Amino acid sequence: MLLMLKQKRHILFIIFSIFVIFYFCYHLTHGVYRIYAVHELREELALLKVHKKQLEEERLILEKRCNLLRDGSLEKDMLDEYARKNLNFSLSNELTLMLSNS
Repeated sequence: MLLMLKQKRHILFIIFSIFVIFYFCYHLTHGVYRIYAVHELREELALLKVHKKQLEEERLILEKRCNLLRDGSLEKDMLDEYARKNLNFSLSNELTLMLSNS
């Protein structure tokens, strides 16, 4: 009887161990944190770095334009361009041509 109980425990332990091994093997190859996700994350990181660089360049351009409109160093040409573009302000004898950047 004692021998049979030990055999059952041993068999249950083996079955449980196999189940645990399969569980971890499955989640090692499937899901968000799988092994192959590292490569995908590196590709996404590279794309995000390029996007960040583009945004930083755009930010610098906007900061330069904003600095030209500051009170201490107000440039008349910049203010004139801003008023004509955003407020549609021009004199009656002037013709405004808007060119696209692209």
